[in-house]
Amino acid sequence: MSEPEPERLRQSPEYRRRQILDAARRLLAADPTASIQDIAAAAGVTRQLVSLYFPGGGTGPVFAALFDDFIVSLPDLFEGAFDRLAELPEGWTAADDPETLRELIGVIADSFLTWGETEIHDPWLFSAGRDRPGSGIGPRWDQLQDRIAERLLGLLSDSRESLVVKAAVLAELEAFAEVMEMRLSGSLDHDTALRIAVERFFALYTVVIPALAD
Repeated sequence: MSEPEPERLRQSPEYRRRQILDAARRLLAADPTASIQDIAAAAGVTRQLVSLYFPGGGTGPVFAALFDDFIVSLPDLFEGAFDRLAELPEGWTAADDPETLRELIGVIADSFLTWGETEIHDPWLFSAGRDRPGSGIGPRWDQLQDRIAERLLGLLSDSRESLVVKAAVLAELEAFAEVMEMRLSGSLDHDTALRIAVERFFALYTVVIPALAD
């Protein structure tokens, strides 16, 4: 009678794929420079098996799959973060009501921070090194930032047609990504990260945008 197949060989492809991604997520939270061999070791599988489930060479395909998980959670985030903005009266402008503006910025920033803390847990996603070769994350990240910028400009400013103003908002969003990275890596607590984000975006809308729009 033959020996039973080892348990590790009888796992479903989806189970094995998720096992590798979960291990990669834990590893990358501590070491964003981890190699495919490091990921394989953390998952308790061979490098060849990682390449089988994530073909294309190197860590890029694993990063791409993790970014897919990240994108899946965004619709609920957008809905929750921007709900309060939909309640603004017609004709409302940030320039005429700075206190409401500050409140709105706080709601949006808090929603993003809480989402990162409870749903994502991945500091590397918000770092400059997120776009590993072969991952395709760079263009997708830029599209995401562009989408958020359009929402902010459309709801908080009447200057959305200005490319210069949009560039300023995109730069601030990238700075906020750095704040998210520091929060998720434990360098900042929630309240400090929120305070930094609110002050920076409030200055953007009350000082920078008016100056650029003149």
